Amino acid sequence: MKNETEIRQPFVYLARPDGFLPFLKTIDAQMDLAKWIDQIDLHAELTPDDRQKIELFGDSTFWSGISDPSDFQMILETLKSYRHWTREVSASLKFNLLKQDKTGQKMRRELMSLLQQFADRIHPCAVFRKVTARRSKTGISILGFGLEFISRRLHHFLSDDQPFPLVCYVVSIGPEIEEVVRDFSTGGDVFQTYLLNGLGSGAADLVAYNLQKYIEHPNGSRLKRLSPGFHDWALTDQLVIFQLLKPESTIGVRLTDACLMHPLKSTSGIMLPLDKLSVTSSNFTHHF
Repeated sequence: MKNETEIRQPFVYLARPDGFLPFLKTIDAQMDLAKWIDQIDLHAELTPDDRQKIELFGDSTFWSGISDPSDFQMILETLKSYRHWTREVSASLKFNLLKQDKTGQKMRRELMSLLQQFADRIHPCAVFRKVTARRSKTGISILGFGLEFISRRLHHFLSDDQPFPLVCYVVSIGPEIEEVVRDFSTGGDVFQTYLLNGLGSGAADLVAYNLQKYIEHPNGSRLKRLSPGFHDWALTDQLVIFQLLKPESTIGVRLTDACLMHPLKSTSGIMLPLDKLSVTSSNFTHHF
């Protein structure tokens, strides 16, 4: 990964917006698949039962980003990415999307209808940069830029005062979903507003999740994703990220005086290494 700002517009890796609907349909038809995805070990040898379950996700949309159909680790990573999306939608809605009762069935049907209409309004994009950072007395300093994140809570993830690689990022799904949400709200359709807002929030978090997977080193090292607003880390430190990445001019995300991002379905933050292997390997390496 280069020490310069990288822009991905669109950013498509692992789960894709056009795969949300077929994934939800498949899960809705066989609910035990969600538990299987949660429990599957990416590094374990696949059983015949695992292979049969993978075949249930037969829609070609799922695998359009996978060049090698025998790359089962990438296939499973993709399924886990879609599963992450359903969890984030559930968290936003404050309702378990996979609940096996009449209410859960109704919610899934309504979300599938919304996806049929509006999935093509989701436009994932990302701007990110690897920098070198070091623990400071009050937080984390970005070396060479004169910038600092003020939060002693961030020290919890650092083992010493040695320089380490850190990724700053801003991701978004664009403004179109929130425009439809606004139209629903203006028209008084509270339920559709609620559902589409949750769908968009899940999609926005998924972009950050997929960016993390894209950056993480394939040798198994792990990154921790954090955003301003975490514990004592002030929301105003988004200004530092925006000063570094300038997402207004690259992916069209701006920050208001109140530190709200527009489009609303956007996320900013940092990724830092969780283990010594990540720290000593100063280059994050993409999966491809």
